[in-house]
Amino acid sequence: MKDFVGYRTVDVIDQQNNLQFPMSIMYPTGSIEKSEQIGPYNMNLARNASPLSGEYPLIIISHGGGGSNLVYRTLAYHLASNGFIVGMPEHPFNNKNDNSLAGTVDNLINRPNHIKIVIDWFYNSNEFSKYLKLNNVSIIGHSMGGYTALAIAGGVPTLLPDESVDKLQKQLHVAHDNRIKALVLLAPATTWFSQKGALSYVTCPILVYVGNKDDSSCPGISIIPQSKLMPYGYFVQLILDGISDRSKIQCKIVENAGHFSFLSPFPESMTNAAFPPSQDPAGFNRKDFHDQLNAEVLEFLLRETYSNESDIKESYEEYLINKVKVNPELLQQGKDKVKHWNKEDWDKYHHNTDGLTKEFVIALTNNLQPESQTVQDLIKKHFAMVSIFWVPTKSSYIGLGQMYKEYPNFKAFYASYHPNLVDFLAKAMQIFAENELT
Repeated sequence: MKDFVGYRTVDVIDQQNNLQFPMSIMYPTGSIEKSEQIGPYNMNLARNASPLSGEYPLIIISHGGGGSNLVYRTLAYHLASNGFIVGMPEHPFNNKNDNSLAGTVDNLINRPNHIKIVIDWFYNSNEFSKYLKLNNVSIIGHSMGGYTALAIAGGVPTLLPDESVDKLQKQLHVAHDNRIKALVLLAPATTWFSQKGALSYVTCPILVYVGNKDDSSCPGISIIPQSKLMPYGYFVQLILDGISDRSKIQCKIVENAGHFSFLSPFPESMTNAAFPPSQDPAGFNRKDFHDQLNAEVLEFLLRETYSNESDIKESYEEYLINKVKVNPELLQQGKDKVKHWNKEDWDKYHHNTDGLTKEFVIALTNNLQPESQTVQDLIKKHFAMVSIFWVPTKSSYIGLGQMYKEYPNFKAFYASYHPNLVDFLAKAMQIFAENELT
């Protein structure tokens, strides 16, 4: 079951530059949500509620140049409802209300510095520090926020010739933070990392999205060779070429998406041609895409911030034994059955798992009920696949469904297909177990 989401705003102080800037925060809470007006947007939130007891990874979202922190509100809400504390600062002098530092060296330096200040604020905060996992921070950045994320994670930017007084390329010294565990980059502006070695010290996992109809990922660069726009886009290619361990990078090309397609869908009253951030290439469905984006980003961040944590005290097998009450001998028999499987065998099994999972998604999106014959027939297939490894009883099959909802790896796996799939599947498994198993 997803958590309710709390919401509050704070002012963060930059003492060195003698200024303060606002930040919105979403986080898990036990308080009931109600309809709230958040800027121009209506959302169901629990304003100023206390955080839900627990320890959560921290996510900071860095908005694009001249943008707003609230234009990523649906992604922030989805992450907060699934066990993250999400900070959304407004970058001083590079936002929709005051964009006076756009295109300046000061802005390139200030942006990562302000992210570091925000992270420090959370870990020193009386309200939030006790709810945070130690040194477990992810950054999500869109456009200039993508530059910001790479810089704070260890990137060494270089000024472009037309940005320096003497028209020479010069390295910038920006704030770095070794608490960063993962990055999510949405149409990132990366041209400042074109020099060899600029991204060598960025070692965390990265999930990158770029729209194949985006021609705006880097302000100030108007002519990019067509050959460099494919297959990943010029700005993504700089990441692929610059990160030492390419296996750390997942890159997703979004068909028909433009630069603003990564912003949360706007209310109908704000969606018009006179407001470019609300517009997408013809035929692009922003709402449907964001359902997919939210699930994929959640899956990535759950895996990178929870799955290797020491607080997951039980392995998959231990969980089955201790909580699902599976006989250890059955598990061993299952391992013996498949110990001679080769890559082809496992590929076939994963292919079948993927196909069955997609059939569940189709049933869910067609509004079939878990007790329907179609869904129960799919559950029979699921039961047969589980039985390759161990044969569930009534109680253990119900427990397995609960495990899917609670264990981070499974929760993330099913969320990557559909945000509501795991609850749907667990309910269908319970119905099957109560009717068919002993």
